Amino acid sequence: MRFYAVIILTVGLGPWGLFSGSLRIIYRGNIPSVRLRVDGRSMGVVRRGEPRTVEVARGHSKVTLYRGRIRHSRRIYVPRLRTRTVVIRKPYFRGVILTLEGRYEWARVYINGKQQGRVYREQPRYIPLRPARTYRIQAIRRALIRGHYSIQVARFGREAVRRLTFDF
Repeated sequence: MRFYAVIILTVGLGPWGLFSGSLRIIYRGNIPSVRLRVDGRSMGVVRRGEPRTVEVARGHSKVTLYRGRIRHSRRIYVPRLRTRTVVIRKPYFRGVILTLEGRYEWARVYINGKQQGRVYREQPRYIPLRPARTYRIQAIRRALIRGHYSIQVARFGREAVRRLTFDF
């Protein structure tokens, strides 16, 4: 009988047993959603402004929020059998968000003449850029089908995130 009681107690407290705690993460950055890793384990997606609670081992946990190459890591202390709420404002995206509209499924993207991969229709592409510089951004589908913009990225505020749409 004691054996069953121990199993129920351990299962009821999750994978960490008596040494667990909960971490409630609220993301307040400027990206609509980011991926979450806690101590190297993928924990899914966190949407801006929507709390996400995960169970972690008590003590210090490494929390990483990321989207592509944009990432922010932080060590957070979680007490045993308690819930710790943390508001994280990073990663803060500075750069360009590219979208593609029109009849083509994809286009190649170039920034200052250097290829940066592709942008796909209905899938916004986030490309981080350093602030206070001028960038020439091109999208090319074929030699004759192209579009381009010249932009600057500010350090903060609305101009820190530029949204460009290529329609061809």
